Amino acid sequence: MTALAMRGCARAVPRQRLMHLMRIVLAGLPLLLLWPAARHLIEARMSWHMLAEFPLLLAAGWAAQRLASDSRWWQRTGTWARQLDWHGWSTATYCALVSIVWMVPSALDMALIDGRIALLKVLSLWLAGWLLAGGVARMPAEVLMFLAGNLSWMMATAGLLYVEAPMQLCVNYGQDDQVHTGYGLVAWALVIGAIAIRQLLRWSRSADQPEPADGAAKRPRIH
Repeated sequence: MTALAMRGCARAVPRQRLMHLMRIVLAGLPLLLLWPAARHLIEARMSWHMLAEFPLLLAAGWAAQRLASDSRWWQRTGTWARQLDWHGWSTATYCALVSIVWMVPSALDMALIDGRIALLKVLSLWLAGWLLAGGVARMPAEVLMFLAGNLSWMMATAGLLYVEAPMQLCVNYGQDDQVHTGYGLVAWALVIGAIAIRQLLRWSRSADQPEPADGAAKRPRIH
């Protein structure tokens, strides 16, 4: 038994180191946008700009929050931050607003020609990922469905608008690229909706199970 336990610990340590390394890499991804060639390559196409860069910025914020959660600084300020995000409502509202802004074609154009707007885009999406990393765990089913439903609806609506618009909506991107981006947004909307429904079904099955003998309340968890 001791040998098996030691073997299990030996496997867990490299896995934890790998996860830590992956979080460091993800958290540092926004630094690539400081390299003009890399930024031009990513933002040269509307599809890469919205469907790849935006999710990567969210992932970078998420990874940075996970890295900071082990620090003493975050342990001191985390309680204060949680009080401002009661049941994840602040996180859900902020993320919904940020999504609305950066799906507007004129905002996307401004981010290409104005460095200040580009910086605002990076910081706002990165902060959304940071807030989601801690806020999702605080969200009850109703708030999570509100967030997922709004994101899915907005992405699908914007995607269909991009596909069906008779002319290009962005000055810096062609109509063909706009159509491809529209289909990609609809695909992202379906993915988010499917994940939300899967989580809701998990919560439903968990709620149907009998409570523990000690009477402790069971709280759904995000997987």
